[in-house]
Amino acid sequence: MALRFRKTFSLIPGIKLNIGKRSASVRVGVKGFGFTTGTAGQTVSASVPGTGLSVSHRFKSDARAAAVAAPAMRSRRPWLLLLVVYTVAGLIWWAILLPK
Repeated sequence: MALRFRKTFSLIPGIKLNIGKRSASVRVGVKGFGFTTGTAGQTVSASVPGTGLSVSHRFKSDARAAAVAAPAMRSRRPWLLLLVVYTVAGLIWWAILLPK
């Protein structure tokens, strides 16, 4: 029998801190879309709430995967993805908190 531990803290709306037995991560996003980065790597996930349909993509962060990737893609793609995800999350968060 394995012992598991995971605790999630909501820092502000749209940003959560996840702490586990062997790793920690930060998740940015809203219900149905999010980006997670932490000690175990980076993941982008999206779902249609209430349907059970979801998709996620984990980015390899180990040295072997980096050696196989093209040098131009290795240096630019993660930063571009981070920029896009944080921009979209910020715009969604800003739109939700705007007084109407």
